[in-house]
Amino acid sequence: MAWKPSSPDWTSLKRALALLGEGLRETALREHLSKTAGLVAVHGLCMSRNFVEHSQRMHVVRDGAAEASPLLLVHGSGASGGSRGPLAPALAARHHVVRVDLPGCGQSLAAPTFHVPDQAGRVAAMLDELGLGAVTVVAHSSGGYVATSLVEQRPDLVRSLALISTGPSMDALLPQPLILRVLL
Repeated sequence: MAWKPSSPDWTSLKRALALLGEGLRETALREHLSKTAGLVAVHGLCMSRNFVEHSQRMHVVRDGAAEASPLLLVHGSGASGGSRGPLAPALAARHHVVRVDLPGCGQSLAAPTFHVPDQAGRVAAMLDELGLGAVTVVAHSSGGYVATSLVEQRPDLVRSLALISTGPSMDALLPQPLILRVLL
């Protein structure tokens, strides 16, 4: 991961590297990093909490150690990856957490199509761009259809899949309230 000199984390990273160069113990370095700009030091690697990027027209937030087991969180209709923010610190203790805003949701740009297979294709392309290999996917509600389509299209990208409140088919979805349809 590359930090740019203009980013807020750059100063903290430079200071942390200087402290490391001075022979500071790893525990003291971790304490310093936890107090400055939200950086985390894990096994000698630094990764910013809430490292944000955009891939395939989607807003992506990553938490945890880059070398940890990757965990992809996929939200349902009317939600965003930000809705899983409170879970991220606990999950990031053991995983490289990837929270995605599907196209047209949260901070992601709208897409030409919102068909489930197309969304799954964008998620697959995003995973390829990030170079994460096989991930554990946890999907909620209609995000489960995107995750299931991802498994169908690219089984090589999914190590395991957990579906939460996902119906047996798209036909099983309850009609969305008018206000939600207007907002979407």
